[in-house]
Amino acid sequence: METLKNIKNNLLNTQVGVASVMFGIAIMICANLLANGIANIKRANNVIAVTGSAEKIVKSDNAKMTFTISKKVKANDLQSGYKSVASDYDFIKKYLKTKGVADENMYTEGSNSTEICKMSNTEYPYTDCTLGISGYDINQSLVISIKDVEKAKEIVMQAPSEVSVIPGITLGKVEYFYDKLKDDRVELMSMATKNAMERAKAVAEAGNSALGAIVEASAGVIQVTQVNSVDVSDYGTYDTSTIEKKVTAVVRVSFEVK
Repeated sequence: METLKNIKNNLLNTQVGVASVMFGIAIMICANLLANGIANIKRANNVIAVTGSAEKIVKSDNAKMTFTISKKVKANDLQSGYKSVASDYDFIKKYLKTKGVADENMYTEGSNSTEICKMSNTEYPYTDCTLGISGYDINQSLVISIKDVEKAKEIVMQAPSEVSVIPGITLGKVEYFYDKLKDDRVELMSMATKNAMERAKAVAEAGNSALGAIVEASAGVIQVTQVNSVDVSDYGTYDTSTIEKKVTAVVRVSFEVK
């Protein structure tokens, strides 16, 4: 018959054995979880995200310019003021025709007359013309829109000395546009994607990996800037001040890494 001491020793050995087994199982479970975790991390990070860009220098194919006629006349001289404005308007049209601009490329914009209020003894103007009207400020604009940007450039250079010398006539805003932007967008996006692929490939090879398929791609807004400009905007930039422009497309592409 086992003594009480032997029973206690056997029980203790059994508990130690069970604890050892349980500890070993726990180690195996932790190792397995850790291995799976690392594998999952590797799979989650198995992507390279890069930005690609492409640019193209283009020449504007549409120009818009505005001549403005302004006349200040006395209150009782409004009709003669309108006649003077009409005369100057016809003069500008004839001038533009000598430059090869057709009637269909010219139109009227922004014709209006504004009251000029009489001033008090302190020469303070009453905006509601409480003291009466002293005269009118008459304004009319003639807008030209033509495809020949070189002709537009010539007019811009010569008009100040040939037309704008007449009091009240000014050549205002001149804008140059590029109408083929939609056609170039697809080409530039394709070029930008190829640029992104080249960058991603270089990164992958540096890490002893191979580049796989595209996982995700998104296109940024098109930027139209001056040739030497680095200005960009989240909403896109469109420069109208120069004939030659730089069109830039940007894409962000994620690639699988094998």
